[in-house]
Amino acid sequence: MRCIHTCHQASRESFQKRFIHSTITREGCTGCHLPHGADKEYQLRGLNSDLCVLCHPRSEFHGPSVHQPVAKGECLVCHDSHASEYHNVLRMTSDQVCIANGCHSLVTQQAKEARIVHEPLTDKKCVSCHNAHGSKLEHYLKSSAGSLCLFCHEDMLKRMEKEDAVVHSPTQDGECLTCHTGHISDYEGLLLAQGKDLCTPCHNTTDSGFQDAHMNIPADESNCLICHESHTSEEKGLYLPVTHQPFIQKDCQVCHE
Repeated sequence: MRCIHTCHQASRESFQKRFIHSTITREGCTGCHLPHGADKEYQLRGLNSDLCVLCHPRSEFHGPSVHQPVAKGECLVCHDSHASEYHNVLRMTSDQVCIANGCHSLVTQQAKEARIVHEPLTDKKCVSCHNAHGSKLEHYLKSSAGSLCLFCHEDMLKRMEKEDAVVHSPTQDGECLTCHTGHISDYEGLLLAQGKDLCTPCHNTTDSGFQDAHMNIPADESNCLICHESHTSEEKGLYLPVTHQPFIQKDCQVCHE
């Protein structure tokens, strides 16, 4: 990089960092700057993303869900053009860059006020779940909710893979967000609702089959999780692991009149 050792010595310090833009290490200054003259400031070969796509093809960042700075071609909102102390030449750590300049401020404010906050959000590990540039999935998710959640919740995966496991259909189908929220909640387990209010959108309590299975006990006055597991069980009906046998056999009269 002859440029910074001759004329641009004032910029030398900005390159003395852990991570240098690969274009500079590979091609030197002329990878981005024209050596003699240009019609753009700093003698750049292009402006904003038009410059970046000379090395980073736009096809890598296209899809149904593209991060707004990427869609606007504002690469330098998150990245430094020359060098950085952080991976991927980020201007700051990946967790800090998501909330800098007021970006995603609503989420961070909600997290401050919420009773229950998803651990990756508490730790500001946004890229644990989201792709920073874009995704084929909504909300820039790295993969579908089911596989994404199981990447961290390995204990759940082990329970699901047991030979005799009875698995709740939303769990089996990877539809975790049917019952849970991804960021914050007022309820333990990041649930969308509590008790029967969580279950009744899917389970019609007025259906005759449902009422027969529950011996006509009014479900509207019950908490489903008193009797049932929400994810997996070794018992048909998703019963809790330790359950009174007369109850499972629906023989209430053994104990009750």
